[in-house]
Amino acid sequence: MKSYVIFNALGVIRMACQCLPGVIALQLKPDDFVMEGSANTATDMVVIDSQGTPTIKPKPVIAPVQTQAEIYETHLDLGYVDAATGIKLKTTESAQAKFAQLVTLLSVALQANAVQPTTTQEFYDFDDAAHTLPISAIIALLMRYGFFCANLFNTYAP
Repeated sequence: MKSYVIFNALGVIRMACQCLPGVIALQLKPDDFVMEGSANTATDMVVIDSQGTPTIKPKPVIAPVQTQAEIYETHLDLGYVDAATGIKLKTTESAQAKFAQLVTLLSVALQANAVQPTTTQEFYDFDDAAHTLPISAIIALLMRYGFFCANLFNTYAP
C-alpha cells in the first residue's frame, strides 16, 4: 500500500490517498499540483496502477449524448435504399408526405381506370435524380418505403 498526496495551488492538501493494488483514477481540478510529472488539469488525470505507481493520463473523451429527437433526425437524414430497385429515397418528413400524396394519387388513378399499371411515371430520388417506372412498380416501391418509414417512427421518434 502506498500513499499519495495532491496539493492545490496554495499548497493545501486536497486529497490524500492510500492505495491498494488495483487501478484508481484521481480527477484533477484546475488548481491541483501533482508532485511527479506535469499535467494539464483540464484534460488529464492521475492514474495509480496495480503496483502503486502514479502516472498522468488523458481523461477519457465522452461523446455528447444525443436526444431521442436528434437520433430520429439522424435516421431520417440517412434515407431509404430499396433492396428491389436499388433506388435511394429521402425519408425526411416532408419527403414522406410527398410520397404519400404520390401513392394516393396513383392508387386513385388506377381505381378510376385513368391510367394502367404499366403506365410510366417519373419521380425523384434522394439526390434529386429522375427515375421512370411503371405505376405498379412505383406503388410497390412506395409501400416498402412506407413500412420502412413507419418502422423508423415506431423505433426512434421521440
